[in-house]
Amino acid sequence: MIVNNSFNVKLAPNPFINQLNFDFVVKGYQRLNIEVYDLATGMKVATKQNLTAGIPISLGQLSAGTYVIKVSSTDNKISYQFKMVKL
Repeated sequence: MIVNNSFNVKLAPNPFINQLNFDFVVKGYQRLNIEVYDLATGMKVATKQNLTAGIPISLGQLSAGTYVIKVSSTDNKISYQFKMVKL
């Protein structure tokens, strides 16, 4: 979770099984994008665009392992990374 006065981005639970809960409050943004990268290979394995706060993200197609999830705005003014483990 990343928190500051103008933004709050949360991906949970960590570790996860098939689904992540994505919640955020970012001043001036209603939708964000995520890209999922396999930490072992560095390859992008999933992309989800125009996500609104509070929606579940289904990642059941991924195999167990460690992933870097990049959360960004469409204009790329906002960008955060999370390291998440899939069981």
